[in-house]
Amino acid sequence: MKMALFVLAFMAFDGWWWLRLNGLLRHLPGERAWRALLAAFLAAVLVYPVWLLVTYAGANRYHHIMPEIVPASAYIWHLLTMPIAAVLVGTFLWARWIVRRSRPLIRRLRRSRQTPATAPPVATRTTPPPSPRGVSRRQFLAAAAVAGPPLATVGLAQASLFQLGKFRVKPMHLAIPSWHPSAGPFSIAVVADIHTGIFTDDKMLADVARATNELRADVVCFLGDLINSSLRDLSAGIDTIRKMDAPHGVYLIEGNHDLFQNPQGFRNGVRAAGLRLLCDQSADLKVNGFPVQLLGVEWGNTQAALYDSVRAVAAARDPDAFPILLAHHPHAWDAAAPLGLPLTLSGHTHGGQIMLTKHIGGGPLRFRYWTGLYQRPGSSLIVSNGVGNWFPLRVNAPAEIIKLTIHPA
Repeated sequence: MKMALFVLAFMAFDGWWWLRLNGLLRHLPGERAWRALLAAFLAAVLVYPVWLLVTYAGANRYHHIMPEIVPASAYIWHLLTMPIAAVLVGTFLWARWIVRRSRPLIRRLRRSRQTPATAPPVATRTTPPPSPRGVSRRQFLAAAAVAGPPLATVGLAQASLFQLGKFRVKPMHLAIPSWHPSAGPFSIAVVADIHTGIFTDDKMLADVARATNELRADVVCFLGDLINSSLRDLSAGIDTIRKMDAPHGVYLIEGNHDLFQNPQGFRNGVRAAGLRLLCDQSADLKVNGFPVQLLGVEWGNTQAALYDSVRAVAAARDPDAFPILLAHHPHAWDAAAPLGLPLTLSGHTHGGQIMLTKHIGGGPLRFRYWTGLYQRPGSSLIVSNGVGNWFPLRVNAPAEIIKLTIHPA
């Protein structure tokens, strides 16, 4: 149902865009060719969301039919360039309407300030005939409005494809007072948001597993969004997790993308593969004799459901163990910190995805915490940028795998 609403919204926006630009094309030389190009572009970027609607999250099948540039362009057009272009065009049309409505008032004000003796004769302005050569300003603006956003979309899509499969390995060290000195340093490979599907390939998935193992962490924690949307991609995601190894094991939680098509189907598939999926459940570890407890939180569709899950797993904690909360959404920390949980690990945000500066961009617009380390007295949160992509373009939010090493303070 949600996917259908999104596709219908995209179709409505594309139709509105086509209608607005169609009026600008009336006096452009070769207007039929311009209209045909505009219609062809809009049809191309609608192919992907319509296909998703028809096949119900069939991104994997589509991936083998069309080159990645098509879905990348569809994502970037509908979620980035078209909203920006629509705002610019709407602002221009609104400003033009204001100017036109204000012209008679300005003329009356000017006339009221002039006396009959000093009023100059009214001059008639003749419109010069159109130049037989060259392009008028209106024609140039129309051409720019038609060609600019699609060209920007395709350029950004092509640039985004060079980013796919590339990620950094980020070391982090955290001193925690409640970490027992006898346990020594304890390392966690924090992997999140692979999004197996349309924007992954076999090489990228193999690279993620290999880089994770090369960290030689004590435990691997995968923080959700193993697949992008379709259960057809689950087997490839499971194979990637199976290739990961650590002395204390590999543990998973679910993310929102994992549950798009069939939540129970995802959970059953992961558990049938023998992977340790924690849904409001805990796992006990022993680190040099020191008990450590991983608390895995289910994905909650609402903030209230998320907080309830945090409270549920916190109530089951071992009072002698060091608890580590695994929550896909970083806002879980707002419930975890008051409960005295010293460490929360999260993903979901992709580092803000598109960040103009460190504090301006998609991160602070959507989340209270979006990348790196956040601390309060007695509690810390680490948010991973994630290693994969559902939206192909990243700006100042590099994909990453984190190696977190915990030390006694």
